[in-house]
Amino acid sequence: MPRWGMDPVTFTRADTIQSALGKLDRSENSAPIVVLASDCRIADSVVLYSLLARRAKRFGLPIAVVSAHPYRRRLAREQGLYAFGSLGALKRARGRSPISWLENLADSLFFSMRPTIGRQGWICLGLLSLVAGVLAYLFLPQMTVTVRTPVETFPRDVQVRVDAGLGAVDPSAPVIPGKLMEHRFAVSDYVESTGDKKTGKAKGRGEVTLTSRSAGVGPVPAGTVVATGSGVKFRTLAAANLTLVAQPAPTPSAAGAQPTAQPTTAASWAGRVAVEAVEAGSAGNVPAMAITRVEGEQFRSLAVYNDRPVSGGSDSEARTVSADDRSRLKEVLFQKAQSQSLSELTVRVRQSESLIPHSLQIRIEGEEFDRAVDEEGDRLNGTVHVAATGMSFANQELNSVVDRDWKKNVPKGYRAIPGMPELSPPEVVEAGARTGTLKVRMVGHAETILEVDRLVARLRGLSLEDARAKLASEQGALKLVKLDIWPSWAPRALRVEVRTVQ
Repeated sequence: MPRWGMDPVTFTRADTIQSALGKLDRSENSAPIVVLASDCRIADSVVLYSLLARRAKRFGLPIAVVSAHPYRRRLAREQGLYAFGSLGALKRARGRSPISWLENLADSLFFSMRPTIGRQGWICLGLLSLVAGVLAYLFLPQMTVTVRTPVETFPRDVQVRVDAGLGAVDPSAPVIPGKLMEHRFAVSDYVESTGDKKTGKAKGRGEVTLTSRSAGVGPVPAGTVVATGSGVKFRTLAAANLTLVAQPAPTPSAAGAQPTAQPTTAASWAGRVAVEAVEAGSAGNVPAMAITRVEGEQFRSLAVYNDRPVSGGSDSEARTVSADDRSRLKEVLFQKAQSQSLSELTVRVRQSESLIPHSLQIRIEGEEFDRAVDEEGDRLNGTVHVAATGMSFANQELNSVVDRDWKKNVPKGYRAIPGMPELSPPEVVEAGARTGTLKVRMVGHAETILEVDRLVARLRGLSLEDARAKLASEQGALKLVKLDIWPSWAPRALRVEVRTVQ
């Protein structure tokens, strides 16, 4: 008797022949079981059974058809397929139960006699089958074995690639689509200034004398600039009126005599005026006779000197913005933008999605500072305009791909147990602007696949004591939960039913 798979394929009312065959092709069973629903419309078509027979022949896999309708079983058998009235009948046939033999006999008689017997014959045949079934049920003891198959834990690290250029989950590889996100915002902050320099506090003051050897020089206006040879400038604080300070004097002579030539003094005009340094600071303190020139073409005929020192200029220390302050503020703003970018994008991610932090990309689109380098000020304020991008993924897609990969690697001889697996938070292996790789550790559970047919064959015909001893020898593969026989007085059982629990 062939060993059919554990999970049957059901053809329903909604199925066409094409969709039904598609279900069969997707079945993972080595030898498939086809269950025909009572309202299946294609189950009365000979074409269906013919196509099933072709597939069975082409792949070398026996196909079992399960239907409660006798006519459908007949069509299946005519095409060389196995046919059973129920999954229970199939199970009994696989276990070589005597009841299965009676069921097959009744099916054979039914189809062989159908063309010749009448209504009364059918009634008699039905009653005969019923009596045979009742007798077999009453007089063939059954042993029921309930065992617990061992469950093993299998941890596995699964790497999943996230690709923003992918539109859907890759069915053949652990790759899921990513979604790019972008957000623009501004970040402001400040740093204390660390530069220092001397600045003028008070301006030096003194007096200068303006002189000219030309007559008719008008008043020199206030604000006229005078300077030292080294370039220190001063500004007159008032208008200066130049007055005659020396002229030639004639020498007296005898009466009637011509005047005698005597030494003469050249005429000059001079004026004294207060001055103040143009720039505040100690540089405005100069010694006597340091101021030597008058600026301006209109004053080319003027000379200037200070017969006393100019004093009163003083300095003070001031904080200024240095180049290091500018660099330091840029770094502070970038770090703040990086931190804020992560929180800004995280807020915009849906609850069903996760952001890959390592995919965060920051682009500075502009920067503003309120002071220039070397400008006075206690602190430097700045603002940067940021464009932040990142990549997210759907949590469900990641979980499904991890679960699929884990199930594909379940060791031979084990079957994955449905349920919620244990998944660790994803670990970022590598990440870029559009792609990334995540590593997830999954801990799943799988049970040992129990060879029911072999176990039934080993226990058939044994007493409870012998069956318990036989099972004890296989204790490493399974654990006995319950063992009983019906009826309780029966010494041995020709029928064996195996039940499994987790």
